[in-house]
Amino acid sequence: MNGFLAFCALTTLTSVALRVTQAPALPIEVVYDDAPGEGFHDPMFGDQRRMAFETAIDHWARALAGTVPIVVAANMVSLGGTGANALLASTGAITVHRNFAGARAQTWYAAALANQLALNDVNGPELAEIGVTFNADVDDSAVLGSVSWYYGLDAQPGVDIDFITIALHEIGHGLGFLDTIDASAGTFRLDDQPSILERMLVRPEIGLLSDLLPPERLAAIVAPHDLLWSGPTVLGFNGSPLAVYSPDPFEQGSSIAHWDTGLGELMQPFYTQANHDMGALLPALIDLGWKISGPTPTPRHAPATPTSTNPPRPSPTPATPAAQRGMVYVTNFDDSTVSVIDATTRAVVDTIAVDNGPLGIAASTDGSRVYLAGFQAGTLSVLRTGDARIVASAPVAESPNGVAVTPDGAFLAVSDTVADQVVIVSADTLRVVARVPSGPQPSGVALDGDGRLAFVANFSGATVSVVDLDARRRRAIIPMPFVTASDGLLGVAIAPATGWGFVTSYYDGWARPLRADTLSTPGLVYPFGLSVVRSDAVVANTAGELAYFAAHDVDTGDGRISVMQMADNRVLAEIPVGKVPEALALGPDEMELYVANTGSNTVSIVDTTERRVVRVVAVGGAPMGVAAVAVPEGQCLDACHTPTPPLSTATATPEATVTSTPSAMCPSDCDASQTVDVNELVVAVAIALGERPLMDCRAADGDRDGTVTVAELVNGVDRLLTTCS
Repeated sequence: MNGFLAFCALTTLTSVALRVTQAPALPIEVVYDDAPGEGFHDPMFGDQRRMAFETAIDHWARALAGTVPIVVAANMVSLGGTGANALLASTGAITVHRNFAGARAQTWYAAALANQLALNDVNGPELAEIGVTFNADVDDSAVLGSVSWYYGLDAQPGVDIDFITIALHEIGHGLGFLDTIDASAGTFRLDDQPSILERMLVRPEIGLLSDLLPPERLAAIVAPHDLLWSGPTVLGFNGSPLAVYSPDPFEQGSSIAHWDTGLGELMQPFYTQANHDMGALLPALIDLGWKISGPTPTPRHAPATPTSTNPPRPSPTPATPAAQRGMVYVTNFDDSTVSVIDATTRAVVDTIAVDNGPLGIAASTDGSRVYLAGFQAGTLSVLRTGDARIVASAPVAESPNGVAVTPDGAFLAVSDTVADQVVIVSADTLRVVARVPSGPQPSGVALDGDGRLAFVANFSGATVSVVDLDARRRRAIIPMPFVTASDGLLGVAIAPATGWGFVTSYYDGWARPLRADTLSTPGLVYPFGLSVVRSDAVVANTAGELAYFAAHDVDTGDGRISVMQMADNRVLAEIPVGKVPEALALGPDEMELYVANTGSNTVSIVDTTERRVVRVVAVGGAPMGVAAVAVPEGQCLDACHTPTPPLSTATATPEATVTSTPSAMCPSDCDASQTVDVNELVVAVAIALGERPLMDCRAADGDRDGTVTVAELVNGVDRLLTTCS
């Protein structure tokens, strides 16, 4: 990769030669910091190198206005490289300054700009303002092969690298196009205060980079094409916001302090061709505080008309109050089934075949649907609770894992573990509306109280990603202190009422507090006292008073639930459960906790008041997800909304087609008339002849052999009248 990478090093250079350019507007002095016979004094290339560099200096001197001389110290040394890649040059502001006369408060400025604003030499006459180092090895065939520096002045380098282009670019950094971000912490390296450039950058719909919380900054600096320049001069010049270079992962020396790639700008991070046009760099320097010697650059485009990128969420339809029955749904990974448990009888009442390898599961707030992540199948399925049917399925992700539903029922957040992304899905259509980069191997997903932010535990990343579901972008990256990437972040929970929660580490058996409001992890790590423990899952109650942690002994698989008081992080009880508890769910009234025990193929039902297991229910093979739902009683099939498949259009992104089971009338006494009309009877017979049995209203075909006897039909109709009305 032929690239010029800028690194803002704060160093001091010693001069050995001096030349003053003929600068009509801004006085710039050049110091060549090379030993005799080397670099800019090389007997073969020295004259050409100095002429090319001083031509670039003259370009800048004529473009900018100022009264305080700028000293640029330049040298050419061996920076190495290979036959295909090389660092072409690096630049640093020799010093940076803040809180001087004419400066924006608590903001760092490169010395060259600080001098002009302060109207004096703030870094002292003994120091240069800008230091530039070029790679002399480019003229050696061992680096970049036959490609060499081109020292001509006509911007026609052919296959070689135009030296003036690189010099113009590097001086631009020294004039103030530099960053101070700490890419590991989301803070600024110098007293946690930004450079003037960093005050110009904005993440749309989230805020200015300098105003963001550190976890938000960590996400902003690795948001490709989504970190924009907010200065008015650049906006007026370009006609629309201009993005800075913010690749994922962060590239030290390249990220932030360059324009985005593909824009044809002088200040792009990698050399592609000769370019002596300052482009958007000159308007950017005006935004930073520089004055120019000529008129403001002519706009290249008309201002763009603002458009809304994120339509408002649909308003949820108010639900009609109805009697409810508690049901629990358990995904069985090995069997590719869902076990349905009646919360009253605490018995399995149905087993439903689903897509391969079901894992995550979540229920809609109104209890009408349960969403299933088919980890092996790569699908998201909808189970309609009114009749326990899979009514829709769509291939939305490579390996869907965790699932969360927004409180208004509008969207789903699905972690895609293999693809390292969070998929935002429309709940009505199962259409993918956005794919947002997460961290490595996203697993558990939890939403804040209003369902605007999704918190995603990155299993291999030692971080929690925060996804803004409305803006459809990653808003923050919360690092977990004292955590290594191999710790395996797995479970995450947020209490809706308080925004407080926890994230758990599978391999190291600990939990760390998590705050949704401040995007922080306050407090200490809380270990759970088994000798060698795996921390599997966590759930918090609505009020934010109690958190329940599932863990198991790595040697025996014996599981337990730790009940923690969230106000003081005090463990109130330890409850033994089955082998390897992988998933937790509180019942709708939070009087019971349901624990899916993967190692023993059971669900432990815990009384949260007595804090003991009151029932163990056998389910399918390897239960790994559980959801508890309050299902409206008497829910009719024709009243259950079936997701609509997305329409195929010429411009639509292919997302695969959603398959949907047609809705039918409810095979029960829907109008509570104590009679069954012909349509209801026909549907009952249809179910008896092959449709999936209901959870409560069992099909007439009791042995599921595809045929029905007269006795079975009579019994089925009798059940419809006596059980389902």
